Amino acid sequence: MRCDLSGVVHPDLATVEDIARLSLTARRTTACALRLRGTPPELRALLGLVGLVGLVGLVGLGDSQA
Repeated sequence: MRCDLSGVVHPDLATVEDIARLSLTARRTTACALRLRGTPPELRALLGLVGLVGLVGLVGLGDSQA
């Protein structure tokens, strides 16, 4: 499952919680992994801080349009 996050302007821990819940739901209901696309650098940093980078796939790390 892919999720485009390029429209996220002010990521915070609530955003991280939503991503964690979406990832868990995707794994439980469809047995597929969540892939994040267009992830802003601030959100990537938050995901790394809380240790979720390994649980979600980040598509296009160097390019927000990849």
